[in-house]
Amino acid sequence: MEKVMNAIRQALELLPASSEPGHATPGALAHGVGTILRAWLQPGQRSLLARASIESLDRDEAEELLAAMEEATHAGPPIAPFDTITAEAENWAALALLGERRAYFAAIWRRFPGAEKAAFLRAARDAA
Repeated sequence: MEKVMNAIRQALELLPASSEPGHATPGALAHGVGTILRAWLQPGQRSLLARASIESLDRDEAEELLAAMEEATHAGPPIAPFDTITAEAENWAALALLGERRAYFAAIWRRFPGAEKAAFLRAARDAA
C-alpha cells in the first residue's frame, strides 16, 4: 500500500506543473495513476478508494466529476446499422451503461403492442 501512496503523491506533485508546455495533463496523470492502481489493488480496494476520493469533494465538484464520468463512459444513442440491425443492437448494448439500457428498454417496451410483448418474453426466455 505504501508503493501506491508514493505513486499517488508523486503524481499529485506533478499537477501544478501540468499546465506548463511539455508536462503531463491532469487527464494523463489520472490515467497513469489508474494504471498503477489497477496493477496494485484489487477491484474492491479500487472502488473503496474511488468512493473515498469522491466523498472528499464538495457537492458541486462531485456532481461535476460524476457527470463527466457518465459522459465519458456512456454509449450514446444507437446509430444506424452497418451490417444488420441485430448486430448493431448487440454492439450498442455491449457498450451502453446499465442505466442507458434500462432507459431505452423501458421506452421501447412501452411502444410494444400487447401481443408483441408476450412474443418477446417467450423469445427472451428461449434465448436465455
